[in-house]
Amino acid sequence: MNEQTSKDKPIGTCPYGDHKVRAKIFVKNNLRRDMCKCPNCEKTIYVCRNYGCRNYAVGGEYYDDELCPTCAKALMEFVGKRAGKFADISITALATALATAFIKKKA
Repeated sequence: MNEQTSKDKPIGTCPYGDHKVRAKIFVKNNLRRDMCKCPNCEKTIYVCRNYGCRNYAVGGEYYDDELCPTCAKALMEFVGKRAGKFADISITALATALATAFIKKKA
């Protein structure tokens, strides 16, 4: 059966209990993600927005997470590595600019 027309979502990991579930569609949406319920803990969950991921993200009263915990952690690790390299480059560029300005002022 087509996953888009099914009343159940694919098997994925619940963000609350870290257990495999086949979420039940609670509110069907055509433009946004379907609101689902975990059959074990009965909490609101959504399919992760990361392409190819079938795990579930946390659904909240005012805000719904876009990514499941696994994808969010991977994204933060990637950003953290890039931020560290960017900081190193920025500090080197700033030190070079200050040294150049200081040398020009002395001359």
